[in-house]
Amino acid sequence: LFEFAALEKPVVAVPLPLGASRGDQIDNAKDFAARGWLSVLPQEEMTRETLCRAIDELYENRASYHEALKAADMAGASARVADVIDRAAQGK
Repeated sequence: LFEFAALEKPVVAVPLPLGASRGDQIDNAKDFAARGWLSVLPQEEMTRETLCRAIDELYENRASYHEALKAADMAGASARVADVIDRAAQGK
């Protein structure tokens, strides 16, 4: 998901359900959706109709997704994460 966010590409996320995963995909998708970066379609609710509707809604609202993704400022994110890890390793 971070790759799509870094590329400022809104997506319809279809996370694996709890029975097929630990639930981290669901948590990540919900977090990204709360930030306005993507739309979530639970796999257990996916049909041809719900997928087409989700894609149509994503396209219709693409401007708001792009604005939220642009505001996220993913540039340099890897360096910022490395800095946090480095500081934590040094006990700062």
